[in-house]
Amino acid sequence: MVFFNKTRALVFGIGFILIGLGCVIYGTLLTVNLKKPAVDLYGTDWTTLKTNQHVEVDLDFLIDPYMVFEDDKGKETSRVYTIPDLIVADDGMVYMSHFIGVAVTSNDFDKFDKIVSNSWEWWNDEEGTVEFGKDTVHLDGYLRKASSNDKKFMKEYLHDMGYSDDEIAQMYRPYVLMTNGSSMKGVILAGAFMFVLGVASLIYAIFRFIQGR
Repeated sequence: MVFFNKTRALVFGIGFILIGLGCVIYGTLLTVNLKKPAVDLYGTDWTTLKTNQHVEVDLDFLIDPYMVFEDDKGKETSRVYTIPDLIVADDGMVYMSHFIGVAVTSNDFDKFDKIVSNSWEWWNDEEGTVEFGKDTVHLDGYLRKASSNDKKFMKEYLHDMGYSDDEIAQMYRPYVLMTNGSSMKGVILAGAFMFVLGVASLIYAIFRFIQGR
């Protein structure tokens, strides 16, 4: 039992040190990256987007969330909405050419739902009487790499919109716009705490091994 305890402390110590270092390095690099000038999302070729890239956008066209998160009581806490990149073709028609996600907390649901409603109203308006971009929101953040769930549910959503697998492979850019860059300070602090905890656990384990108990 004693051997198990000090072995567990050794394993936990190494694990906490590695995870803590990873959090500190990731948070620091992203914080530095966010200090660089932001790229205008609408003025950028979406095929060139990169993980952790600092971007900003005056979001004026948005469609439904493809993924929602709930707490233990079933209340929605966050959603990942779909941002399309619109292009005007040679025939004058407007098309959705690429898609990424944007993470939104419950405090902003009403604001983003209003943009979604206005966007669909404009998209389905055959008379040309609906004003484009009546509501906008300025976003400044970074692009995180899409998770496996992001890819799965975005694919399902685009299938429901009528796109084929081949079209989705060409149009979906596997990123989610995160607007909580300030939370990186918390990531760094959490990483530092885990690193210190890991070092303490490792010292304890080594001491127990030396003492033979």
